Amino acid sequence: MGSKIRAEPQGRILIVDDQRDSLVAIHGALEPLGLDVVRAQSGREALRTLLSQDFNLILLDVGMPEMDGFETATLIRESERHRRTPIVFLTGLRSMENVKRGYAAGAADYIEKPVEAETLRSKVAALVHLFRDSVAMPDDPVANILVVDDTPANLAAIDGALSTLRENIVTAGSGEEALALLSEQEFSVLLLDVILPGIDGIETAAVIRRNPRTRDLPIIVMSSLAQAPEYIARGYAVGAVDYLFPPVEPSVLRAKVAVFVDLFKKRERLRRHEEQIRRFERAESARQVAEERQAREVEAVKVRAAEELAATRAALIAELNRKNDELTGLNHELDAFTYAASHDLRAPLRAVDGFSRALLEDCADELSGKGQEHLRSICESSQQMGRLIEALLGLSRVSRTDLQPETVDVSKLGTEVLERLAKAAPDRKVEVVVDGGMTATGDRRLIEVMLENLLGNAWKFTARKPNGRIELVRDTHEDRPVFVVRDNGAGFDARYASKLFQPFQRLHTQTDFPGTGIGLATVHRIVRRHGGRIWAKGAVDQGAAFYFTLADPVADAATPAALHADVGGPPPGGR
Repeated sequence: MGSKIRAEPQGRILIVDDQRDSLVAIHGALEPLGLDVVRAQSGREALRTLLSQDFNLILLDVGMPEMDGFETATLIRESERHRRTPIVFLTGLRSMENVKRGYAAGAADYIEKPVEAETLRSKVAALVHLFRDSVAMPDDPVANILVVDDTPANLAAIDGALSTLRENIVTAGSGEEALALLSEQEFSVLLLDVILPGIDGIETAAVIRRNPRTRDLPIIVMSSLAQAPEYIARGYAVGAVDYLFPPVEPSVLRAKVAVFVDLFKKRERLRRHEEQIRRFERAESARQVAEERQAREVEAVKVRAAEELAATRAALIAELNRKNDELTGLNHELDAFTYAASHDLRAPLRAVDGFSRALLEDCADELSGKGQEHLRSICESSQQMGRLIEALLGLSRVSRTDLQPETVDVSKLGTEVLERLAKAAPDRKVEVVVDGGMTATGDRRLIEVMLENLLGNAWKFTARKPNGRIELVRDTHEDRPVFVVRDNGAGFDARYASKLFQPFQRLHTQTDFPGTGIGLATVHRIVRRHGGRIWAKGAVDQGAAFYFTLADPVADAATPAALHADVGGPPPGGR
C-alpha cells in the first residue's frame, strides 16, 4: 500500500479562540486551502506561540477571558517581528466601538460570527496570498505611504488595514508635519484627512500640487459623509484622485492604495532599468540612435581609460627606471668602494706578512719561544685577512660581471670541482654522487664559482666524518625541478638559518672550520642574478642540503630571491 505524500503548506495561520468548538469549526472550514494551521485557546498562549513561529495571518477572537483580542493584538503589534503580520478579528458584536478599538489595535479586517465557511475561506485566502506575495521579492522597491490624520485611532486603524501590503507606512498629525516629510522623502500615495489643525487638508494638497517635486503625488482625501458636500469639489479642484469616507472597509482601502503602490513600483523599476525600458518604448530608429550613442560613449570611455592606463604605466615605468638607476648607481659605488678598499688594504697586509716572516727566518735565534709564537699568529692573521679581502673582491666581481648566458653542463662542472677538491686532499675518502645530464642556462664562470663554494663547503664540513658523502643531484620542489647539494657533515642549527646567506655570518667557529663567511653570500648573489631561488635545510651533526634553481639570467636583476625555506637562520660567525 503506497503512502500519501502531503503537499507543502501554502501558508501558516494562527487561530486564537477560547472556545474549542469554534477552533475546530474554523480549522475545518480552512482545510481545503492547504494551510498549516496552528491553534491557541488564549491570548497568552498565542503570544508564547509567536515567540518561536512566523505566520502569514492571525485570526483573533475578540471576546476572551483574562486577555481579550484587543489587548492581545496590541501586544503583538509591539513586537518588531510581527508588527506587519495581518490580524483579522472574529467577533459576534461588530459595534462601531469595537471596530474603532480593533483598528486602533492594528486590525487588517473583521469577520463576524457565526462564521460563514465560504466567506472565511475567501478572505483568508486573499490575505494569505497578499502577505506571501508581498515578501516574495526582496529586491522589489519598498513604497512609502503617507497617512495624515490628527486622530491617533484613525492612524492606527489605517496602519492595521494596510499592514498586509508590507510597505513602509509613515504617519503625520498635521499638514505642516506632512509637508516636512514630503520635503525629505518620496511617497507612492498620500491619504489626507481634510480636517486638520493649522492648515487643513485642502490647503495642504494645494501646497503639494504647487511643488514640482510633489505635484504628481496621488492624493486620496478622507472625510466624513457630513463633510463630503463641502470638501469633495475642493478636493478634486486641488488634484485629489479619490475620496474615502469612514468607517473605511479594509479591503476597499487596500485595493485603492495598492493601485498607486503598484504604479509607484512600476515607475521605480522603469527608473532602475531606464536603458532597457527605452529600447521597448522607442521606435526602431530611436533605439538605433540610442545604441549608437551608447557605443560611442563606451568607445570614448575605453579610449580615455586606455590613455589614462598608458599614462599611468609610463609614469610607473619612469619611476621604476629612476629607482633602478639610483639602485644601480649605489651598487656601483658600493662595489667600487669595496674594490678600492680591498686593494688599499692588500699592500700593508703584504708588508705585515713579509716582515713577520723575515723576522722568523732571520731573527729566530734572538726571539724567545713566546715571541716566535706571536709572529706566527701575526702571519696567520694577515693571511686570513688577505683571504677575506680576496673573497670580498670575488663578491664584488660577481655583482659587476656582465653575464654571458649559455647552456652549462652542471653535472660535468660539478664533477670537475669535486675532482679538484679530492686532488688537493688525497688522503681523504669521500663518497661522491653526481647525477648525470643536469644542465642549466647561465653564466658558466659564475655557476662554477657557485659550485666551488657549495661543494667546497660540503667538502669542508664532512672533514670530520670517517664516511663522508657529498651529492650533487636533481630533485623537485612544488612540482618544479631543483638542484641539490647535500652532505652528511657537521650540518647547522636550523633555528639560525635566516642569516645564512648574509656576508660574514657563520655557524661554526674559525677554529673548528676555517673560512671567510663570504662564500654563501656569493652563492646567493649568483643565484639572484640568474633569477633563481636558494634555500637550505639542515640539522646539527646530520648534514646540510642546499636547494637552488636557475632561471634565465638577467644582468643585475632585481628579482627577489628566497634566502631560505623551512628553517630559521644562523647566529653571527656562521657556516
